[in-house]
Amino acid sequence: MKSKKIDKSFIFYACMLAFPILQFCVFYIGVNINSVLMSFQKFDPVSGELADWTLNNVGKALKMFFTDVDGVPTKILLSAGLSMLVIVITTPLCILFSFYIAKKRFGSSVFRVFLFLPSILSALVLVTIYQYFAERAIPDIILSLTGNRVEGVMQNKNTRFWGLLFFNVWFSFGNTMLIYSNAISAISPEVVEAANLDGAVGIKELWYVALPLIWPTFTTFMVATATGIFTNQFNLFSFYGAYAPEKLQTLGYYLFKETQLSTITNSKDAFSHLSALGIITTCFSLPLTIIVRKCMEKFGPSTE
Repeated sequence: MKSKKIDKSFIFYACMLAFPILQFCVFYIGVNINSVLMSFQKFDPVSGELADWTLNNVGKALKMFFTDVDGVPTKILLSAGLSMLVIVITTPLCILFSFYIAKKRFGSSVFRVFLFLPSILSALVLVTIYQYFAERAIPDIILSLTGNRVEGVMQNKNTRFWGLLFFNVWFSFGNTMLIYSNAISAISPEVVEAANLDGAVGIKELWYVALPLIWPTFTTFMVATATGIFTNQFNLFSFYGAYAPEKLQTLGYYLFKETQLSTITNSKDAFSHLSALGIITTCFSLPLTIIVRKCMEKFGPSTE
């Protein structure tokens, strides 16, 4: 009887795990293996059949990284700059708001709902609402106050970068804040009480108690950001489709746009070129991710 129960339990758990494992094998392992193989393949432009194995795709990808082909170096710098700005602006605010919400201060429930709202809505819906506000509401407000007609935030060349930055900060706020607030709430009440008795109250509690204890969560966010520097398109496609201004294009947007265009034209050679570019970005992001993780572990606060 005991062995039958074990067998039934094993069958149940195997069935529950079968789908996610299959999904991981197909959409992660399979896709990445195919991408690596395509990086070294050359296809016939007429028949679309495999013509040869070559290193030319990798050579072209390397040339794009270190020369101004399609402005890739500029797109890399913009990707890194936007990622750093989002981190610098979002992280301190998220931790402060998360601490306030975790302590259940006045209005914390309202803040939680309001700040998490962007994560509930579809990205396209949120972009539509934001564009309506930035392109119509703000110019109308300025017109009523000053009598001057101005361009919308996303239309004006001088303000569209900051408008995009604000949207991405706001959009990433909800999930980050929710995870930080849950991590702070999970801190043992005995630890907090002992710290309060020792004089760690208010901002001191945040600095000396909460921050060291949620440092692993903070490290996870930093590592995840480092891995996504080259692939994050910062919602540019949702705002502009395939026609984003050149000065706003990140490397992630460039890869996404070119993949969409290659899908429409069914150009396998373009897929090979993009796959090689993806391999090169992985070679750069892997050591960067490891360095970020090592630095966060080495220079982070002690929990003792």
